[in-house]
Amino acid sequence: MTREELEEIFAAEFPLKAKNDLAELAFVELSDRGIGRYGVVVRLICWADDHGTLSIRDVKEQDIFVDVPDDCTFERLVMYLRGDGHGDAGCVGLAGGRHADADDLLDWSALELQKAETVEDFDKALRMKSRLGKYLLLRSVGRKRPERTERRVRERDARQLVRDRERLAKLVAGGAADHPIEVASAAVIEVRAGAMPCPQCEGEYRVIEHRSEGPGRRAVDVACRRCGTKRTLWFRIVDDEPN
Repeated sequence: MTREELEEIFAAEFPLKAKNDLAELAFVELSDRGIGRYGVVVRLICWADDHGTLSIRDVKEQDIFVDVPDDCTFERLVMYLRGDGHGDAGCVGLAGGRHADADDLLDWSALELQKAETVEDFDKALRMKSRLGKYLLLRSVGRKRPERTERRVRERDARQLVRDRERLAKLVAGGAADHPIEVASAAVIEVRAGAMPCPQCEGEYRVIEHRSEGPGRRAVDVACRRCGTKRTLWFRIVDDEPN
Protein backbone atom coordinates (compact mmCIF):
# COMPACT_ATOMS: atom_id res chain seq x y z
CA MET A 1 0.00 0.00 0.00
CA THR A 2 1.44 3.39 -1.00
CA ARG A 3 2.11 6.35 1.27
CA GLU A 4 -0.59 8.33 -0.52
CA GLU A 5 -3.17 5.58 0.06
CA LEU A 6 -2.29 5.29 3.75
CA GLU A 7 -2.48 9.06 4.24
CA GLU A 8 -5.84 9.16 2.45
CA ILE A 9 -7.27 6.41 4.68
CA PHE A 10 -5.89 7.73 7.98
CA ALA A 11 -6.94 11.32 7.25
CA ALA A 12 -10.48 10.17 6.42
CA GLU A 13 -11.03 7.63 9.22
CA PHE A 14 -9.37 9.32 12.21
CA PRO A 15 -10.03 10.42 14.88
CA LEU A 16 -11.18 7.21 16.57
CA LYS A 17 -13.35 8.12 19.54
CA ALA A 18 -14.49 6.25 22.60
CA LYS A 19 -18.18 5.52 22.83
CA ASN A 20 -18.32 7.50 26.10
CA ASP A 21 -16.36 10.42 24.56
CA LEU A 22 -13.61 10.13 27.20
CA ALA A 23 -10.81 9.23 24.79
CA GLU A 24 -9.78 10.12 21.26
CA LEU A 25 -7.03 8.82 18.99
CA ALA A 26 -6.09 11.39 16.32
CA PHE A 27 -3.94 11.02 13.22
CA VAL A 28 -0.98 13.44 13.10
CA GLU A 29 1.21 12.30 10.20
CA LEU A 30 3.03 9.41 8.56
CA SER A 31 6.72 8.84 9.29
CA ASP A 32 9.26 7.03 7.11
CA ARG A 33 10.62 3.71 8.39
CA GLY A 34 12.73 2.77 5.36
CA ILE A 35 11.85 2.02 1.77
CA GLY A 36 8.14 1.33 1.51
CA ARG A 37 7.73 1.11 5.31
CA TYR A 38 5.93 3.68 7.42
CA GLY A 39 4.94 4.64 10.91
CA VAL A 40 1.78 6.46 11.87
CA VAL A 41 2.10 9.27 14.40
CA VAL A 42 -1.04 9.36 16.54
CA ARG A 43 -2.09 11.50 19.48
CA LEU A 44 -4.09 9.93 22.29
CA ILE A 45 -6.16 12.30 24.44
CA CYS A 46 -7.97 11.00 27.54
CA TRP A 47 -10.42 13.00 29.62
CA ALA A 48 -11.55 12.62 33.21
CA ASP A 49 -15.23 13.06 34.01
CA ASP A 50 -15.74 14.63 37.43
CA HIS A 51 -19.52 14.65 37.85
CA GLY A 52 -20.11 16.04 34.37
CA THR A 53 -17.06 18.32 34.27
CA LEU A 54 -14.47 17.12 31.75
CA SER A 55 -10.75 17.76 32.12
CA ILE A 56 -7.80 16.39 30.17
CA ARG A 57 -6.30 13.48 32.07
CA ASP A 58 -3.52 12.46 29.70
CA VAL A 59 -2.09 13.29 26.28
CA LYS A 60 0.39 11.04 24.49
CA GLU A 61 1.83 11.19 21.01
CA GLN A 62 3.42 8.04 19.59
CA ASP A 63 4.95 6.90 16.31
CA ILE A 64 3.55 3.40 15.71
CA PHE A 65 4.88 1.07 13.03
CA VAL A 66 2.26 0.38 10.35
CA ASP A 67 2.37 -3.41 10.27
CA VAL A 68 -0.21 -3.93 7.52
CA PRO A 69 -0.07 -7.23 5.55
CA ASP A 70 1.24 -6.95 1.99
CA ASP A 71 -2.05 -8.19 0.56
CA CYS A 72 -4.23 -5.88 2.67
CA THR A 73 -6.64 -3.95 0.45
CA PHE A 74 -7.66 -0.31 0.72
CA GLU A 75 -11.21 -1.32 1.64
CA ARG A 76 -10.11 -3.87 4.26
CA LEU A 77 -7.96 -1.35 6.14
CA VAL A 78 -10.89 1.09 6.18
CA MET A 79 -13.18 -1.61 7.62
CA TYR A 80 -10.58 -2.44 10.32
CA LEU A 81 -10.19 1.19 11.43
CA ARG A 82 -13.95 1.69 11.53
CA GLY A 83 -14.27 -1.52 13.55
CA ASP A 84 -11.56 -0.34 15.97
CA GLY A 85 -13.56 2.78 16.75
CA HIS A 86 -17.01 1.20 16.41
CA GLY A 87 -17.99 -0.31 19.72
CA ASP A 88 -16.52 -1.13 23.12
CA ALA A 89 -13.10 -2.08 21.74
CA GLY A 90 -10.23 0.31 21.22
CA CYS A 91 -10.49 3.77 22.74
CA VAL A 92 -13.13 2.82 25.30
CA GLY A 93 -10.62 0.59 27.07
CA LEU A 94 -8.21 3.48 27.29
CA ALA A 95 -10.88 5.79 28.66
CA GLY A 96 -11.29 3.38 31.55
CA GLY A 97 -7.56 3.44 32.22
CA ARG A 98 -6.98 -0.19 31.27
CA HIS A 99 -4.28 0.64 28.70
CA ALA A 100 -1.30 2.96 28.94
CA ASP A 101 -0.15 3.45 25.36
CA ALA A 102 -1.68 4.56 22.09
CA ASP A 103 -0.23 1.55 20.27
CA ASP A 104 -2.50 -0.71 22.35
CA LEU A 105 -5.35 0.62 20.22
CA LEU A 106 -3.96 -0.36 16.82
CA ASP A 107 -3.75 -4.15 16.80
CA TRP A 108 -2.65 -4.78 13.21
CA SER A 109 -2.79 -8.56 13.75
CA ALA A 110 -6.57 -8.28 13.39
CA LEU A 111 -5.93 -7.74 9.66
CA GLU A 112 -4.66 -11.33 9.47
CA LEU A 113 -8.02 -12.74 10.54
CA GLN A 114 -9.47 -14.66 7.64
CA LYS A 115 -13.14 -14.27 8.47
CA ALA A 116 -13.11 -10.61 9.48
CA GLU A 117 -14.28 -8.48 6.55
CA THR A 118 -16.88 -5.97 7.77
CA VAL A 119 -16.89 -3.25 10.44
CA GLU A 120 -18.95 -5.53 12.70
CA ASP A 121 -16.52 -8.45 12.17
CA PHE A 122 -13.49 -6.39 13.22
CA ASP A 123 -15.40 -4.92 16.16
CA LYS A 124 -16.23 -8.43 17.41
CA ALA A 125 -12.69 -9.68 16.81
CA LEU A 126 -11.12 -6.79 18.73
CA ARG A 127 -13.46 -7.42 21.67
CA MET A 128 -12.42 -11.11 21.95
CA LYS A 129 -9.37 -11.54 24.17
CA SER A 130 -8.47 -14.97 22.75
CA ARG A 131 -10.12 -14.49 19.32
CA LEU A 132 -11.65 -17.95 19.36
CA GLY A 133 -13.81 -19.53 16.69
CA LYS A 134 -13.93 -18.33 13.12
CA TYR A 135 -11.87 -15.20 13.83
CA LEU A 136 -8.86 -17.32 14.83
CA LEU A 137 -8.37 -18.52 11.25
CA LEU A 138 -5.48 -16.47 9.98
CA ARG A 139 -5.06 -15.31 6.42
CA SER A 140 -2.21 -16.90 4.46
CA VAL A 141 0.91 -14.75 4.76
CA GLY A 142 4.14 -15.01 2.77
CA ARG A 143 2.81 -17.65 0.37
CA LYS A 144 2.83 -16.75 -3.32
CA ARG A 145 -0.53 -17.43 -4.93
CA PRO A 146 -0.93 -17.48 -8.73
CA GLU A 147 -3.98 -15.24 -8.62
CA ARG A 148 -2.45 -12.63 -6.30
CA THR A 149 -0.83 -10.45 -8.97
CA GLU A 150 -4.01 -10.27 -11.03
CA ARG A 151 -6.10 -9.55 -7.95
CA ARG A 152 -3.77 -6.78 -6.79
CA VAL A 153 -3.96 -5.18 -10.25
CA ARG A 154 -7.77 -5.22 -10.06
CA GLU A 155 -7.69 -3.74 -6.56
CA ARG A 156 -5.24 -1.03 -7.62
CA ASP A 157 -7.48 -0.15 -10.56
CA ALA A 158 -10.50 -0.06 -8.25
CA ARG A 159 -8.72 2.28 -5.83
CA GLN A 160 -7.74 4.54 -8.72
CA LEU A 161 -11.37 4.61 -9.82
CA VAL A 162 -12.41 5.67 -6.31
CA ARG A 163 -9.88 8.51 -6.35
CA ASP A 164 -10.96 9.57 -9.86
CA ARG A 165 -14.59 9.69 -8.78
CA GLU A 166 -13.68 11.78 -5.73
CA ARG A 167 -11.75 14.26 -7.87
CA LEU A 168 -14.67 14.50 -10.30
CA ALA A 169 -17.14 15.02 -7.43
CA LYS A 170 -15.13 18.04 -6.28
CA LEU A 171 -15.34 19.60 -9.75
CA VAL A 172 -19.14 19.56 -10.12
CA ALA A 173 -21.47 22.15 -8.56
CA GLY A 174 -21.52 21.81 -4.77
CA GLY A 175 -18.27 19.87 -4.63
CA ALA A 176 -16.18 22.78 -3.34
CA ALA A 177 -16.68 26.17 -1.68
CA ASP A 178 -15.73 28.09 -4.83
CA HIS A 179 -18.51 26.55 -6.96
CA PRO A 180 -21.54 25.98 -4.70
CA ILE A 181 -25.05 24.92 -5.68
CA GLU A 182 -27.34 27.94 -5.85
CA VAL A 183 -30.67 27.71 -4.02
CA ALA A 184 -33.45 30.19 -3.29
CA SER A 185 -33.91 29.27 0.37
CA ALA A 186 -32.07 27.53 3.20
CA ALA A 187 -35.17 25.39 3.71
CA VAL A 188 -34.48 23.36 0.56
CA ILE A 189 -30.78 22.72 1.18
CA GLU A 190 -31.07 19.47 3.16
CA VAL A 191 -33.71 18.18 0.75
CA ARG A 192 -31.40 18.88 -2.19
CA ALA A 193 -28.45 17.27 -0.39
CA GLY A 194 -30.44 14.13 0.43
CA ALA A 195 -31.56 13.80 -3.20
CA MET A 196 -28.03 13.90 -4.62
CA PRO A 197 -26.49 10.49 -5.45
CA CYS A 198 -23.18 9.37 -3.99
CA PRO A 199 -20.56 9.47 -6.81
CA GLN A 200 -19.03 6.23 -5.53
CA CYS A 201 -22.09 3.95 -5.33
CA GLU A 202 -25.10 6.16 -6.24
CA GLY A 203 -26.53 5.64 -2.77
CA GLU A 204 -28.52 8.25 -0.84
CA TYR A 205 -26.92 10.76 1.50
CA ARG A 206 -27.61 11.16 5.21
CA VAL A 207 -27.13 14.71 6.51
CA ILE A 208 -24.69 14.87 9.44
CA GLU A 209 -24.40 18.63 9.95
CA HIS A 210 -25.75 21.74 8.24
CA ARG A 211 -23.82 24.90 9.09
CA SER A 212 -23.41 28.50 7.98
CA GLU A 213 -20.09 29.52 6.44
CA GLY A 214 -20.87 33.23 6.12
CA PRO A 215 -23.62 35.37 4.59
CA GLY A 216 -25.63 33.25 2.16
CA ARG A 217 -23.13 30.36 2.25
CA ARG A 218 -23.93 26.93 3.70
CA ALA A 219 -21.90 23.74 4.11
CA VAL A 220 -23.61 20.39 4.57
CA ASP A 221 -21.62 17.40 5.85
CA VAL A 222 -23.14 14.17 4.54
CA ALA A 223 -22.44 10.44 4.56
CA CYS A 224 -23.63 7.84 2.07
CA ARG A 225 -26.16 5.43 3.57
CA ARG A 226 -24.83 2.60 1.39
CA CYS A 227 -21.00 2.85 1.32
CA GLY A 228 -20.40 5.27 4.22
CA THR A 229 -18.35 7.76 2.18
CA LYS A 230 -18.36 11.20 3.77
CA ARG A 231 -18.10 14.58 2.02
CA THR A 232 -19.09 18.22 2.33
CA LEU A 233 -21.60 19.78 -0.07
CA TRP A 234 -21.60 23.54 -0.61
CA PHE A 235 -24.60 25.81 -1.24
CA ARG A 236 -25.20 29.52 -1.85
CA ILE A 237 -28.54 31.18 -1.11
CA VAL A 238 -29.42 33.62 -3.86
CA ASP A 239 -32.10 36.29 -3.89
CA ASP A 240 -34.44 35.47 -6.78
CA GLU A 241 -36.45 38.68 -6.42
CA PRO A 242 -36.07 41.24 -9.25
CA ASN A 243 -33.82 44.23 -8.65
